[in-house]
Amino acid sequence: LKMVYYDFSKKTVSSSDGTIFSVSSLYKKAKSLFENTFEGKKLRLLGIATTNLFCENEEQDELFSFPQKEKQRKVENLIRSMQKQNIPITSARLLKRHEE
Repeated sequence: LKMVYYDFSKKTVSSSDGTIFSVSSLYKKAKSLFENTFEGKKLRLLGIATTNLFCENEEQDELFSFPQKEKQRKVENLIRSMQKQNIPITSARLLKRHEE
């Protein structure tokens, strides 16, 4: 995680514990790093970088079965497939409610 503050001072932190299998686990890890490091000053830039990512076809098998993780993985694979086909996707949170 890299933070550049308003005065161009920089702070970089990293973590190598755990494996990232999904976008949500990457988000949780980045959020945790941010919350433990942020100094409260105004930010100019906030970025994350990853290395050693798994290819879709080279996923490591899990030792135990977690139905909720499997469901989430299927949804994420579907979203990636739709994005490759240029099918627009909108988060349900961003949709406007129709008043009846």
